[in-house]
Amino acid sequence: MDFINKLFNKQKIECPRCLGKGNVDWDDIKRLKNELKWIPGQCAYCNGSGTTSKSLQSNIPVDTSYLTIDLNSEEQNKIKNGDKDSLKRAENYDIQTNKLLNEIEFLHFTGKMNPTLIADFYLLNNREEGFDSQSKNEMLDYVNNVINSKKESKDQNSKFVSNQTELNNEILRDYKFLKGLYNDSYFPPFLLDKCKSILIDLCFKIENNQTTNLDELYKFSHASTERINDLENEFYNNGSEIETGAREIIAEDFNFISITYGFDADIEELIATRNW
Repeated sequence: MDFINKLFNKQKIECPRCLGKGNVDWDDIKRLKNELKWIPGQCAYCNGSGTTSKSLQSNIPVDTSYLTIDLNSEEQNKIKNGDKDSLKRAENYDIQTNKLLNEIEFLHFTGKMNPTLIADFYLLNNREEGFDSQSKNEMLDYVNNVINSKKESKDQNSKFVSNQTELNNEILRDYKFLKGLYNDSYFPPFLLDKCKSILIDLCFKIENNQTTNLDELYKFSHASTERINDLENEFYNNGSEIETGAREIIAEDFNFISITYGFDADIEELIATRNW
């Protein structure tokens, strides 16, 4: 019997969500990038025990936002056992949550709506569920948290894109990259900033290396294209994707860069390594 117990215990590991504490705190939430989806509380991944089975992570990622202690026990067990329908619900939940976050960001930063109006907008759209002053305050707090978080993200991303003014080429120094995409709420601005940063970095590579031949240009453009490829999952996880219209605009920017630096490049070859 001791052997069986030891064998069973070997299959247990420290919970990777709460790090063995049994409770998820703000540090765990930040580490798993779920600041706007979770609050501190008992860990649903290990049911507060601090340990999980080795096989659990193969069934469900540790950062799955859908799996919280608020979920009913039957659904928790299903998703932990890899039930396909539950996993699909988890995927849809994440997509809808990210869509809400992007909508709040769009309404505030592009639509110029203040937090109170945004909170009222969502509460009125769900008025059949009924809400009181407490519900309104909770929604307002959530909207403010989203806006403040996005502001911090924008501040961080601005550090990457602000150096465009340091380009030697005057045309590209003032060029508006990704025209039209920033006005479409389907595309998260912080991800567009990352794409823009990649395009600006390409400009700096051309200038700093004094690139004059096509082979070297293609080498740099392929590397930049692959960096955009790496953002695909981030777009998907935020309810978006680099779809047809975005592909064309990104490709046009690659082409504009090459033309402005005096190259007669093939646009398809510039982005030959793309997955989008």
